[in-house]
Amino acid sequence: MTVRIATALAAAALATALAGCARFPEIDAAEARHEGPTEAPRIVPVEPILARADAPGATPEDAAALDARAAALRRKAAGLRARVF
Repeated sequence: MTVRIATALAAAALATALAGCARFPEIDAAEARHEGPTEAPRIVPVEPILARADAPGATPEDAAALDARAAALRRKAAGLRARVF
């Protein structure tokens, strides 16, 4: 039994190693288009992001629209429960 497990683990390791040697033409083509160093990401201040986090996200109109959608989904679910399949 342990020989089977060892063989399976060795086969899995070999398959993983061979997959690491594979060529990926899409990645190679993308790298060829971008010669030289790429642009570093822009660093932005965190304060404006944190200020927006405290602002309320939903308005009363959003809540009303959500309630209407929930009611429509409940009606649809009730209709589906009433059907005989």
